[in-house]
Amino acid sequence: MEIQCRDVRKRYDSGFELEVRHLDVTAGERVGVVGNNGAGKTTLLHLLLGLRSMQRGAILLDGESVGTFSLSWRSRTSSYLGESCLLPYLNPWEFWQFVGDAYGLKRTERIRRLREYESFVELAVGRGRDKKYLRDYSQGNRKKIGLVAAMMVRPRLLVLDEPFTSLDPRSRSALEDGLLALNAEHGTTLFISSNDLAPVVQVSGRMLMIDRGRIVHDGASGPATLRFMRERLTGRQSRSTD
Repeated sequence: MEIQCRDVRKRYDSGFELEVRHLDVTAGERVGVVGNNGAGKTTLLHLLLGLRSMQRGAILLDGESVGTFSLSWRSRTSSYLGESCLLPYLNPWEFWQFVGDAYGLKRTERIRRLREYESFVELAVGRGRDKKYLRDYSQGNRKKIGLVAAMMVRPRLLVLDEPFTSLDPRSRSALEDGLLALNAEHGTTLFISSNDLAPVVQVSGRMLMIDRGRIVHDGASGPATLRFMRERLTGRQSRSTD
């Protein structure tokens, strides 16, 4: 899914303002977004999904404005933005059924797709069909359950906010593999915000850095980008190894 942002401005009563003058993301790109707390990352993600209004500008997904309610672009996007996306009084299987029904997946197709993420599902709920409510799982396992739901619908655009926090190393690796497979096999555009630099650089081909509501860096991912961003975010220069 293509993303176009033009002259976007979102201002809060506190005085904080996010401004994105020009941003284009081509279909199938893997974009990571980093920045310190309060930089505007989550606001940008919410604007992309039409969850917040803006004072000025336009955001288009495959040419459709997110300011206009449309099942056309909404049915082709998916997200996990935190625990507000969950239904704590359902067990995992009921939740995945609810999400599958919302996207029009038949039962057999939903089960088949869940099997594609079998290792990640097992990391979240164990080998058995655990009937615990979502609220009774650990924070990390609740996140895994939500991420499975977001990935299994095979969206054209997947938006994730801090997907790697609260995950153990094995789960982070499984998530990285799942995201890269989703992108490679189904052409899903990934737009991922994270304070955890190493994994987001690993799964992204392009990195954006936001500082005080402005995009201050836009470039290819890689070791040099990782070093630059660490220095910029911490305000410290790396020691020379010469």
